[in-house]
Amino acid sequence: MKFTYYINAQTPGAEHDADIIETCIEQAVRATHAGFVGVGLTEHHFSEWNTYSSNLMMAAHLAGRCAPGTRFIHSAVIAPLHNPIALAEHINLMDVLTKGNTIVGLATGGDAMEFVGLGRNPADKQEDFRAVLAALKAAWSMKEGDAPLKWSTRYETGTIYSRVMPSGYHRAHPPLARMTINDQAAHDAGLVAEYIYMARLELPELLQRLMIYRSAMATAGFSENIIEDRLEWSFCFRNVVVRDSDTEAYEEAIRRVRMLHEYGVRTSAKIPGGALGAVIGPTGNPEEYVRKQFIVGTPASVIDQIDVYRNAGVRHLGMLFNFAFMSPDESNASLASFIQDVLPAFNDARRGGLRAGV
Repeated sequence: MKFTYYINAQTPGAEHDADIIETCIEQAVRATHAGFVGVGLTEHHFSEWNTYSSNLMMAAHLAGRCAPGTRFIHSAVIAPLHNPIALAEHINLMDVLTKGNTIVGLATGGDAMEFVGLGRNPADKQEDFRAVLAALKAAWSMKEGDAPLKWSTRYETGTIYSRVMPSGYHRAHPPLARMTINDQAAHDAGLVAEYIYMARLELPELLQRLMIYRSAMATAGFSENIIEDRLEWSFCFRNVVVRDSDTEAYEEAIRRVRMLHEYGVRTSAKIPGGALGAVIGPTGNPEEYVRKQFIVGTPASVIDQIDVYRNAGVRHLGMLFNFAFMSPDESNASLASFIQDVLPAFNDARRGGLRAGV
């Protein structure tokens, strides 16, 4: 079983931003040196949903601090919010800084408030995603001596007369990934052997999605080596609360989900009339959300819950310890207990760099 430390900490206000970011950095360094094999990062703007905003910049800072061989997994970069040529350069630089240990998920994005704040129309995000992705891939494929490349999106246009620099780490660019919100998305990702990331799935749903993903890769003719690598480094997210009793941990999880829901309502209220549908985070029944998304309990209970995943064939989990406006002491409590009391039970985790071209 592999573990990735996933960073997506919410902030209660501007006066807490610096402390939260510093805590996330310290925890990522500590986790990877303790045995976590990856650091997961995401991109959000304005909504207070992700304090550090830029996953690429955060990963660049962490690259020289985390344990050698740590993979930096971007889930995801919101492609429609970026200039595609600058994005091609930034992703490749990230690949070089991590010595080829970068996986980049590209997504259309969710929260409309972020699009409006960056001058984008959320109604166009699907079409804009396709335009950015096409320009990005065309830029990556350009070689010295090729004819000029003309590219355009809804908001920008340009012509490239030389290759994108830098290249990836001994390759054109790092491997790509995608978030899969349904089984069809997992099938589509499998056909092109992109890594997949998932959330809010109970174990039977997770196993079904992984089976569909594997089957699609096999149907597309990918080697067993490629299929095994993709299954090893795709993962499902889980929020983790480790406390002295199962009851204490569960009650803490429920409280945090309710806080996130209240936050979403407050965020939505910032948009006149709620016209942009700005609510993000959990809605509905908090007990159901905890059941689908959380691993909670004493260290022994957490080991038992993870063992269920491992015995079912799940190989990798992305773990969130710092979320829902936690103070440094609150998030550090779960992480410290996990490293000391849980991680040794899964000491078969292996760290390994991405193979160039895989």
